[in-house]
Amino acid sequence: MRSQQIKVINLPETKESLPAVRVKPIFFLCLFMALGFYLIFSDSDLTAAGVMLLIMPVFALFVLPDRTLVEFSPKYMVMYNSRDREMCTLIYWEDIVSWQYERARMVDHLVVNLVDGSTCSVDMYSKGRISGWMDRYAQHKEIKARRKEGS
Repeated sequence: MRSQQIKVINLPETKESLPAVRVKPIFFLCLFMALGFYLIFSDSDLTAAGVMLLIMPVFALFVLPDRTLVEFSPKYMVMYNSRDREMCTLIYWEDIVSWQYERARMVDHLVVNLVDGSTCSVDMYSKGRISGWMDRYAQHKEIKARRKEGS
């Protein structure tokens, strides 16, 4: 098994930027910011709504912190540790036995089970942002969450 926990500075170098899942949904924040600008400068009575719609994404984009949760390469994925920012987990696709997206109240988790029996997990905020990449590289390895009775 080649997967291991390493320092971020020891990650393999790539020439192109790797697709990543980040904490901030930048596309949607920019979309709401553009909508806010449109409402402010249009000739409608929605200028106040436009200002309110503009304040939230500007605050989120420029004040709140952002970080990378997971990066994807055709050979491996990198899970960044939320506690120690200098460490990450490098997981090769052939070492994955199964993966599961676990929903929780505060923070969801992506849990990856490896061939040596170990488990790696990382905080996640949207299954839609992660499942496409996992289905592409770790096909047919997802463990579907069971529905709880009474829900």
